[in-house]
Amino acid sequence: MGGLKTLAILGGAGLLVNELSKSKDGQRSANTTTPAKPVIDNQKVKEEILKDPVALSMLRGEKGDPGNGYKATIATSTNIALELKTFTLATANLAYTVGARVRITASTDVTKFMEGIITAVTATTIVVAVDTAEGTGTFANWNLNLTGGRGAAGTHGASGDSAQNYGASLIKNGSLEDNNLGRWTGTGLAIGADNEGMPTLEGTAGNNTSYIWLRTDKLYKAEYLIKGTGNHSMLVNLYKRDNSAAPKTDNSAGAYFKFNSAMPANFTKVVGYIGGVGTNNINLSANTVKAKVSFIGHNGALISLSKLVVTEVSLGEPVPYNLPYLPAFQTVYDPTTGKLGMFNGTAVVWTT
Repeated sequence: MGGLKTLAILGGAGLLVNELSKSKDGQRSANTTTPAKPVIDNQKVKEEILKDPVALSMLRGEKGDPGNGYKATIATSTNIALELKTFTLATANLAYTVGARVRITASTDVTKFMEGIITAVTATTIVVAVDTAEGTGTFANWNLNLTGGRGAAGTHGASGDSAQNYGASLIKNGSLEDNNLGRWTGTGLAIGADNEGMPTLEGTAGNNTSYIWLRTDKLYKAEYLIKGTGNHSMLVNLYKRDNSAAPKTDNSAGAYFKFNSAMPANFTKVVGYIGGVGTNNINLSANTVKAKVSFIGHNGALISLSKLVVTEVSLGEPVPYNLPYLPAFQTVYDPTTGKLGMFNGTAVVWTT
């Protein structure tokens, strides 16, 4: 009964007036005078509600202050480019925070946009390290929205036949053209048994005679399959403009890049990254440096090498965050946790 009593009280003046009217039907029919409006004791109603948890739970609280939102427009005239950009927000104190990934879209053309990680926030500005862009041009007005991060790199797909397109590779399939030694010289080199339709190179040491040109501000990836016994080294040697060997011989000085790895009994993929080349000015030519790829088996170990590919890494391709060299605005990941981030030129800014 207590609950019904309280619900009656919650109904307010209208419910009470209705009940009073029912109790006075006979009087109302005999008396043409409008009865006096009942007086509701608001304090009494409040006290009754506070006594009943059911009734108390049905009360609606006061409307709170609006929270910080995400809807935003930008009136900063800028061009579409991969760089660190500062935008002034039309609305202050929005909910964007450092580490969030956003898309900035031209308000007059939704096919043209930039994406990146927020590296700094104030009440009226955000700083975005743009790592992805679509389209070109300069625009004065933009729309700002949250966007999803890139997924982790997928697994290596099955290999195609010998006519597989390697895209913009600097070296394709180890330069083993027409199933012969191609551009390789070295000790005891020979063509080995095919590996999934690809020629293999066998020997204890070899040098690729083709020069490749590496930009000093780019990151490169060397991928290959290898098998054998013992350990091996894969090297990327840098050269002077006159094609002689580089004057320095230590890795830290930029003379060469070296990957050491034990060799398994079956073909296994090895991936190494090359970047920050040409620290010695004598190696440079128009911001590039000449290089050649070579390999060696330790203590005369025989190597079987297949599918050697050297490619330039795009800024949007996730790479391990702890590489010795990273270009500004390079997308990175933590090999332990898989978390994505971006190197802004100084430090890695992680997403959530």
